[in-house]
Amino acid sequence: MFDGLFSSIGLSEEIAPCAYRYFVAGRRGGRFEGVKIESYGENEVVFSVRCGKLIVNGRNLSVKKYTENEAELSGEIIGVELK
Repeated sequence: MFDGLFSSIGLSEEIAPCAYRYFVAGRRGGRFEGVKIESYGENEVVFSVRCGKLIVNGRNLSVKKYTENEAELSGEIIGVELK
């Protein structure tokens, strides 16, 4: 998704080597793009991104949708951290 966006406006992926984004809807969950699931559990989901790991902490987390490059989680998201 991001590669196509960057190339369409004349930029290379080197401009944004950590191309990912997310939207968190508090106790309802969130949507994550530019990610691949590395591991998941009820209290933590770890995504692999180009520049490391994106760690989502919460309660009652579950994967509602997962495609090649995006994921949707339900549950209460407490924090998101890039490592």
